[in-house]
Amino acid sequence: MLNEYEMKRATKPAEYVIYCRKSTDESSGMQNQSLPDQVKYCLEYARRNDIKLKFRDDDYDFDSEEEIEKQLQDDDPVNRNTYVEAQKYYVINEQKSAKTPWLREKRRKLIKYIKKWKIKWVLSYSPDRQARNMLEWWEIIDLVDKKLVDLKYTNFLFENTPDWKMMLWIWFVFSKQYSDKLSQDSSRWTYSALERWRALWVYKHWY
Repeated sequence: MLNEYEMKRATKPAEYVIYCRKSTDESSGMQNQSLPDQVKYCLEYARRNDIKLKFRDDDYDFDSEEEIEKQLQDDDPVNRNTYVEAQKYYVINEQKSAKTPWLREKRRKLIKYIKKWKIKWVLSYSPDRQARNMLEWWEIIDLVDKKLVDLKYTNFLFENTPDWKMMLWIWFVFSKQYSDKLSQDSSRWTYSALERWRALWVYKHWY
């Protein structure tokens, strides 16, 4: 039996919050999908699919005024226009791509707000933007299981059913494998380059 608050929440029209995370792999320094690109794809996806986005209100405490001002002064005019369009919406830009969960403060706050029923609908570029390890994947699936959050992605169809939750989990697993292999390959290249430099230095030193 739903209480009064649960009933209001259940009948409230869906208003999606956009969550984006910096995708630079620390070990490789490569950028797979920039923050403004993620924001742009989410805005376009919402327009195409008639999805209502949540407007930024007085309680918004994710991106600071300094961060927002920096976004609006981006050197790239395309990025700047994207941020101008997104300014009125509830868009969370996670600048930290750290593998350690507690270092991504905005994600932790997002999860806390979901558990407190302040946020229910979340739109992201792809599932791997929301989680980087098994613990975070389980956390996302658990929130979906408890019907605390509804998720949408621009490049992955998802519904809260057993089959789609399994597909989401598989996506997470493959994403983890790709990320680990990218890090491993990058580390191996760095090590090989260092060994070549050492060999060259020794050769020249004794020449």
